Amino acid sequence: MRRSRGTTLALRGDLKEDVRLSVIAPKAIRAITWNGQSVSGDVAASEALSAAGGFVGQLGAKSALTGGLGIPKLTGWKFKDSLPEAEEGFDDSDWTIADHTKTNIPLKPYYGDGRILYGCDYGFCENVVLWRGHFIATGEERSVNLSINGGQAFAASVWVNNVFLGTSFGNSTNNLNRLEETDDKFTFPSGALLVGKDNVITIVQDNMGLNETSGTNTDSSKSPRGIRGFALDGNAFTTWKVQGKVGGYNHYPDRTRGVLNEGGLFGERQEGAAGVGFFVTTFKLDIPNELDVMLSFTFEEPFGQPYRAFLFVNGWMMGKRVANLGPQDKFPVHEGILNYRGENTVAVALWAMTPNVTISPNLQLTLDAVYDGGPGNIQTDNPPWSSVGRVQA
Repeated sequence: MRRSRGTTLALRGDLKEDVRLSVIAPKAIRAITWNGQSVSGDVAASEALSAAGGFVGQLGAKSALTGGLGIPKLTGWKFKDSLPEAEEGFDDSDWTIADHTKTNIPLKPYYGDGRILYGCDYGFCENVVLWRGHFIATGEERSVNLSINGGQAFAASVWVNNVFLGTSFGNSTNNLNRLEETDDKFTFPSGALLVGKDNVITIVQDNMGLNETSGTNTDSSKSPRGIRGFALDGNAFTTWKVQGKVGGYNHYPDRTRGVLNEGGLFGERQEGAAGVGFFVTTFKLDIPNELDVMLSFTFEEPFGQPYRAFLFVNGWMMGKRVANLGPQDKFPVHEGILNYRGENTVAVALWAMTPNVTISPNLQLTLDAVYDGGPGNIQTDNPPWSSVGRVQA
């Protein structure tokens, strides 16, 4: 960046090491500054550069670029369960009833009873969406069939009451078949049903974004995210409920961070981006204002573990880790989201997808690069979590 005031040319920028500066400027310029500091000229070199207006000087990276920054280790994590929806007695009476029988999405359901279970039809188009299907068990039910669409490489985990049934993956283990839609049968284990009582199928469905239009088929971008087919073996569902981010597409409370920031996990709806669990910790940074420092949050465990993680930094969703697909394991977060001279909060929603498989997520704050100069005093705009608009969500 450059700015001329009278006889002084003020330059700003970043340096990784000492460099030679050459400038050709109007005759009126008599002095040059770099990041507010005067630059001494090499008279002989300047005269050789140009008979009029030439300047040559030396810029030095004066700050210690790697030492003393004190990038902290992320420790002291606190944990809270973020899937009470799969526990016995969870009250979903305030959830949206999914009872539409018509949709303007051209791709219709494959099977079911006529009810439309597409998230966007109820205002829940982004990130994690939860579905709960109720039925009175006779004891003869053996399984539920579900056709689920979440976009390429999505995933959906399914429970009956508080019993985990499995995860439907939108990708194969060899990473060559990134499916946007799956059709699976989930078998009920013995003793999982409550005969004569209300039973619930709970589905945690991830969304991977909408499709692009393919060729001349304009409907290809309208692939529905949600459940395109549901069938209960030997019975029928009485009620379907759906819940995504608080407020849905139009009435979400966090207007600063925007419509794409949150999803429907309990920790996002009730606790603030403060089975699925939320891990939260805090750390402090004290980075000099005259440095331009690039930081990332990096997952350092071995590749291939069956989990997903949603990374929130000071309330902003800054990363989505699909550990068995990858290879995205580093998520840069810039100053302004991070408070470089104060306290920060990082939260991770961790979704373990396969039982009896060890996962070992290891998230750390890592230093990518340091330059002398810096962008100046960057202000943060990180509104704290508020219960306004989130009651009974």
